[in-house]
Amino acid sequence: MNDLINDQLARLLTDLDHLPYAGRRDRVMNEVLEANGVYFVPNPAVPGIRFVCVLDLHGIRANGGDEADMITNWIEQARDKHGWTA
Repeated sequence: MNDLINDQLARLLTDLDHLPYAGRRDRVMNEVLEANGVYFVPNPAVPGIRFVCVLDLHGIRANGGDEADMITNWIEQARDKHGWTA
């Protein structure tokens, strides 16, 4: 099972390297749906609320002040965890 996750993760990171932000967002959201991950972005329209976006996918959890930061932080943590470089 770990080999399958590692293959999926490697494929995802390779795909993300070649996509602009909008494409990265779509690719990550699709992967979350397929892998039963968590993609949580609170409603920023609520006045006076600070919020944190959370992405938990393939055993790697990251957060950020917005979706772009969250995805970037997740990519960095995924690479660090597995010793991969861009």
